Amino acid sequence: MMKDPYKPMSHWIAAMKQVAYRLTEISAMATDEDIIVMLTLSLPTSYESFTITLDSTPFDQLTLDYVIT
Repeated sequence: MMKDPYKPMSHWIAAMKQVAYRLTEISAMATDEDIIVMLTLSLPTSYESFTITLDSTPFDQLTLDYVIT
């Protein structure tokens, strides 16, 4: 899956959360870290500065809520 550049970020976040929910329905565990990785790796290159900023964020502060905000 890749983020559609013509759809808002909120749509992309909802789609990723839906995938994570579906995984839990089949007893696969999707941690917040997994969701963060899925969200960020599938962004277009225009978000590269955002993902670089996340790399410098202390691990204990790098939560799913933090990334979404």
